[in-house]
Amino acid sequence: MMHTDCFEHNVRYSGPSVLDVPFLNTSSSASKCHYTCLITNGCYYFAFDPVEEKCYIMDDTAVGNRVTRDYWVSGPQYCFLNKKGQWGHRLCSVAVV
Repeated sequence: MMHTDCFEHNVRYSGPSVLDVPFLNTSSSASKCHYTCLITNGCYYFAFDPVEEKCYIMDDTAVGNRVTRDYWVSGPQYCFLNKKGQWGHRLCSVAVV
């Protein structure tokens, strides 16, 4: 289940692309871009440009590089409701032993 509560509107995350190209694909919505991030190894964050309809997928350094951009939507690969009832996102991987 995808949660859009962690999406940041009018914000562009910038950072190294997971792939060698600056964008993975064209996408018609932030939700589809988010889904692309979910199914892409190494993706931690995405940024969707609705004007160009491009989806950028990035590694774990992108969240520290927020830039204000009209109409853009950015967010994490995973979004969850924590014990305090607040929406959060994955900042690191946790190994289950």
